[in-house]
Amino acid sequence: MKFFVIIKYIIMTLFGFSLTLILIPILLPFALFFGFICLIAQIVIKFKYGMQTRKARGTDVVHGKRTVHSYPIINIAIRIKGKLDRKLICEKTLTLINDHFNTNGEKTYKRLTEIYSSAFGYNIWKPFDNFCIENHVNEVSLDEVYGTHKNTENQKEHCQNYKTLARKETFNEEMPKCNVKWSELMKLILDKYGMKIFDENKPQWEILLVKDDKDSYTVLYRFHHALSDGIYLSRMFCEDMIDVPYFLFAKYRPPHPAIRFLTSVWSITLLPFGLWKIVSHRDLNPLHGKRLSGKKKFFVSEKIPMETLRKIQTNSSFRVSVHSILFSCISYTLAKHFYRRNHIIPEVTALTPIPLQNKSHPIKMKNKFAVGAINFPVSLTMADPTNGKGTNYKWEKSALRRLELVKKSLNEMAHDISLLPLNSLINGFCSVLPTAIAEQLLSVRGCTLAISHLPGAKVKSKIYDGEIMDHMFWIPDREPMGVGFSIYSYNGFLRVGLLIDSALIKSDQDGFFMLESFKSEISNLLSETQEDAKKKDDEKIAEMLQAVP
Repeated sequence: MKFFVIIKYIIMTLFGFSLTLILIPILLPFALFFGFICLIAQIVIKFKYGMQTRKARGTDVVHGKRTVHSYPIINIAIRIKGKLDRKLICEKTLTLINDHFNTNGEKTYKRLTEIYSSAFGYNIWKPFDNFCIENHVNEVSLDEVYGTHKNTENQKEHCQNYKTLARKETFNEEMPKCNVKWSELMKLILDKYGMKIFDENKPQWEILLVKDDKDSYTVLYRFHHALSDGIYLSRMFCEDMIDVPYFLFAKYRPPHPAIRFLTSVWSITLLPFGLWKIVSHRDLNPLHGKRLSGKKKFFVSEKIPMETLRKIQTNSSFRVSVHSILFSCISYTLAKHFYRRNHIIPEVTALTPIPLQNKSHPIKMKNKFAVGAINFPVSLTMADPTNGKGTNYKWEKSALRRLELVKKSLNEMAHDISLLPLNSLINGFCSVLPTAIAEQLLSVRGCTLAISHLPGAKVKSKIYDGEIMDHMFWIPDREPMGVGFSIYSYNGFLRVGLLIDSALIKSDQDGFFMLESFKSEISNLLSETQEDAKKKDDEKIAEMLQAVP
């Protein structure tokens, strides 16, 4: 088997090297031309707006794209137990902005005081002279979340949907709004504020403070995606904001320079295959290709113990990561959704961010991550042998078999050596091409959804002098994709977030059903792995008994 893999890579390397030699003379003149135009634009921008103004670089350009039907906002929510007020958040946030510096002596979070704008065909960052922290931190009452007293029917409808009415009587001012869980409250908050549009003439971020109980608060942080990616924002919370810093990424020793050089040269020869993967995605399913409405729906699951995932790992008959387990559950979720919609879909294309940093890398506010594309099996992947064309699919009943299929897809992405040079090429083109051209070239057409899995602190933490009870995030929307799954772990539990365009689902029940399907697949995997482990134990006992004279 290994022999055929080696032969495969030798053939791919030779073929890719030939294609690279053909592509370089074609792409080089364009790169030099647009590089010269970019240099001229930077000089003019600094001359007009001042030396502190700079052109946006890398994929900040693409991730900052706003359309009629999508708005790139990263939402992060924290529930805090203790006393909390707007003044304290303002003080702590201002300290974060002013007291953290990078290795160049610049403020780490200076983008929070800058405007993301455009000039001469390029996106730019320029200082905002009238920055005031009070304009970015606001309090929101539960009355605003549920609507005013006049909209009592709307409040009642929300509570009935979650089956959590405190009493059957009509609502009045003295009664609690309804006895909802935090996940249910977050849906209401995000449906109302999650996609609220920022003033483009000011720094595009804000903090909303909601008192959700007598002794607890929910804090919603909203960041325009151009400011930073979710990986750096997660590091910001864990390393610079919580009382006791928690480092998400371990230090690792980079390989020898000679090894890195040879690997880079080899990966460049496989670059044409990476480019082909970008343009070859053509998904056909109910979640792809339909015109988006622009109205987004947010959902969040209940807590799922990490211990359950570790049990699945321990009992599994083959080596499997938590990452694979979670992605397999999303695969099952999509399959169940398509099944309910009477669609038979063998696979979809999903995009997932891949961190390119370790503990030794300083925190920056920027978008720096590789994007991996997964040909994602959605459980309807076992072709019926009675059909020669392979167009008739049957349901794969084994959760472990589904997990194996997803693991195989993830391994193919992880072993794709063209991933890093491809993302370097994308970053380079984004830095020199005018914004309109970069956005068109790097469209995500052909892809169905995005999936992001981020780790949080593994222990209980404090922020603003209060204990963090819950922590969650939702990935931004990106047209033409209208679906995003986010997975975040904190203190031994994880939650799953779902953002979906309302044009892609019939009702909120579809969203609730997706999250329930995710949880049920975890139960399926736990049950099957426990059965397998029990069979192995029984076989060992039987062997031991046979060996006894």
